[in-house]
Amino acid sequence: TVFVSEAGGRKDIAVGGLMPNRPYSILVKLWPAGAEGTPQDPSGSRIYFAPGDAEYPNFRTQRAPEPPDEGEEPTPPTAIVKINYIEDNHYSHKRVRVGVSANRVGVLYAKAVQASATASTAADIVAADHKITVSAAQYGLDRQIVIEGLSPEAEYKVYAVLKLADGNYSQPVAISNKFTTIARPVVAKPRLKSGISVSDKATFIFRSSQKGTLIFFPGPESAALNAGQIVGKTDKTTISLGTNQVNQDVEAVVGVTSVDRFLFGESARGSLNPNTAYKVYATLLLPDGSYTDAISSDSFTTDGSPTPVLSDLLINGFKIEKTLVHALALTNRRGKLWYVLLPPDVAAPDVESLKNHDQKRELPIGLGYLAFAIPSLNPGRTYRLHALLQAVDAVSDAEDGVFANSVVSSDPFSTLPSTPISLRLPRIKSGSIGKNGATGILGSYQLGKVFYLALPRDVSIPSPGDLGNHSQREEIDISEEQIGEDIQVDLTNLKEGVSYRLHAALQTEDGFYPTVLSSEVFTTISTPDVGGDKREEGTEKAPTVAETLLGLHLAPDVRIYPNPFSDAVNLEGLARTSLDKLSLCDLLGRQIPLNKVKGTRLELSHLPPGIYFLNVLHHGEFRCLRLIKE
Repeated sequence: TVFVSEAGGRKDIAVGGLMPNRPYSILVKLWPAGAEGTPQDPSGSRIYFAPGDAEYPNFRTQRAPEPPDEGEEPTPPTAIVKINYIEDNHYSHKRVRVGVSANRVGVLYAKAVQASATASTAADIVAADHKITVSAAQYGLDRQIVIEGLSPEAEYKVYAVLKLADGNYSQPVAISNKFTTIARPVVAKPRLKSGISVSDKATFIFRSSQKGTLIFFPGPESAALNAGQIVGKTDKTTISLGTNQVNQDVEAVVGVTSVDRFLFGESARGSLNPNTAYKVYATLLLPDGSYTDAISSDSFTTDGSPTPVLSDLLINGFKIEKTLVHALALTNRRGKLWYVLLPPDVAAPDVESLKNHDQKRELPIGLGYLAFAIPSLNPGRTYRLHALLQAVDAVSDAEDGVFANSVVSSDPFSTLPSTPISLRLPRIKSGSIGKNGATGILGSYQLGKVFYLALPRDVSIPSPGDLGNHSQREEIDISEEQIGEDIQVDLTNLKEGVSYRLHAALQTEDGFYPTVLSSEVFTTISTPDVGGDKREEGTEKAPTVAETLLGLHLAPDVRIYPNPFSDAVNLEGLARTSLDKLSLCDLLGRQIPLNKVKGTRLELSHLPPGIYFLNVLHHGEFRCLRLIKE
């Protein structure tokens, strides 16, 4: 009894207890089965009698060999080769996979010959050198042989023979039924999807006659790119096409690279210039490593320039120095960034006020995410960054005078003091964030008391004295053994689904350390509610894409340590399938080759110091986890 789990599958069944030199036929009884594979309803069974035709022959067992004389070896059976199947779904137009079996130890050879050609001899088959070995444990089992060099849409037969250890061949040569190879795969002309505006990206419809990896790139309408040029583009886009997508319409966004699509999904910014004519050039990477001929779409022109928008403005807390900080901005147009740094208690300027502010600075900025440095700051000061985007013409780079509709402001931040650093930057332990609490990590390079408190993100950073006198603050005494060490503290009584920052102040015998240091923003877990948003009125929204990119919003069940690291990190809470699909990029989104994870350890000693983002497919969602290389 054999349980058949799916239709169309092959089952090899060994039947013993037969008599030698006797004729037999095959009888199969098939009935519906229950969930555990047991007969469900024997009355619903059907009996199949295999007729004696070419595909399911009646057979006769071999004659029992005469017993050898004393000291003689038994006579081996006659070598027999069978071609059991030609794979129906040929995976290439120029190769085929064949299932061949034999009853003796040796080397199986196979050769595909056009059906109109003369029959091949054993020597001809061996000369083709498509082969596979057969061991004693593989008697009668299908051995797959791949035959190369076929022509598309041609009729063939396969010839097979077994070469024995003594140099002889099985007789007669096995011959398959005729089969026809598939047509050469092609990619249809890409079509622009109607009814959707074409701005910085466009939606196209692709269709392929074969599975593989679709590679496409938007280029000038006069470019006439070939397959090699498309594949060589660093900002190309790739999409995997499976068997169920063959000869089916597949929609894809043009103008967004594979890296940006992986990081940002549907919110990824496009790279197409406004009022510009393009063509989409495409090719298909086949499973055998070859490419189809390049194909291009009809010419299309993008819409006029959209209103400039500055979506996010964040300060990188791990790159705050005495007189320098690093920030990250997200834009939908190239242009200039006008910005000003003001004390946190000063109201944010409006568009006209910032344009005319006597302390404003300007910075050329590209499309999408941009990391930039802000120099010439005062040590030990608290600031807030306010910025405005002015677009430039996509072709001439001339200022077109179009500004964003509003000014965007960052959270308050403090530069490091000019005095020697005594207080370590607070941070949140990876994987420790819950609904109403988290684990913080503090430290000091001096004896004294560390006062700490988690406050909502929109609450201004308190002064050292105010933090030390706050009614809800906690404190720890730093002993000599704890100097320079990580000290874990429990943050409790936090609200569900709210974004916080952990603030810390150091008090020594000489008084307070001059600056409060703050952690990155972290958000407590919120309980899903299909009936509405569980957040209380006035609490923070969910993290933005940029916050996730900077690692400000990590998966609570994933633990990465140590972080910062020097040579390697340990990954806990990730399935094996997730560990096999990790990718790493730097602040500019450039992908970095990774070593294979050994156990839960990921070797990263080849990286230079800096900030990196580890991209993980976790519980069906992409997550971006920040790593810091010291």
